[in-house]
Amino acid sequence: MTTEENDISALVRTAVEVINEAIALNRDLRPYKDIVVVYDKPPGKRDIVVGVGTDDPTVPGEYFTLRPREGKLELVAEAEEQSDLDWKVTREFLKRIGENRDEYVQHPEKLDLDWLKRCLGVPTELQEEKEPQEGPSRLARERKIEKEKRRETS
Repeated sequence: MTTEENDISALVRTAVEVINEAIALNRDLRPYKDIVVVYDKPPGKRDIVVGVGTDDPTVPGEYFTLRPREGKLELVAEAEEQSDLDWKVTREFLKRIGENRDEYVQHPEKLDLDWLKRCLGVPTELQEEKEPQEGPSRLARERKIEKEKRRETS
């Protein structure tokens, strides 16, 4: 493992790049177009505080500040310990995002951006309004396939 792989700051930076790329690629689809609409407004929202935990996102060890700016998120700085976190995430999840960048860009629902919509103030009615689907969501189907594969290999 390289030093950069162990560097949580680099993992956060990479995750932010992937989030920006996924939103840009899917900017015409809901809920991502709702995020873009808010991004395009003048800044007014407070900074977004991220807490990164080693194994448990509820016990973060490092803190970072993100800020929406010019149509995307940017990593501003490491932050002091905070109790009011906007995004609690594990180091392992950040690492998976970096290792599977294309997968997360092509399937942004795997990023679970509810924290971002909440922080940006995307109106609740827009968050809840979804395109009609037939059958289970793509993510649910993928999880079912992965579960079946694990059973077959056990």
